[in-house]
Amino acid sequence: MGDRNREEIEDWNTSCTTSSSSSGGSLTASLGIHGTRVMDRHPPAKGTSVVDLGCGFGETTIELARRVGPAVRTVGVDAAERFITRARDEARGVSNALFEVADVESRVPGGPYDLASL
Repeated sequence: MGDRNREEIEDWNTSCTTSSSSSGGSLTASLGIHGTRVMDRHPPAKGTSVVDLGCGFGETTIELARRVGPAVRTVGVDAAERFITRARDEARGVSNALFEVADVESRVPGGPYDLASL
């Protein structure tokens, strides 16, 4: 990853993930409802490949993967390796939800995609 965001990424990988991990599901549940409401109003089409930029703990990526169906991949991308580790754990059993550590200002791995989620 580039030098440009090094300090921010380090913060996300240390103090931010430590405090977020302690609040666990309450933080992600309170934020996740917004993504679910958007998906309910504007559902992704079955068979749509999706990238979730800044996926955090992966809740939105996992839900998108369920909605688009198992034939296509949904990729969650975040600069915080600790977020991605937790997302991968949460996604067990959802075979089309994949997660990558990357700074999306530098690159978005695995494209092309039909749809991007923020």
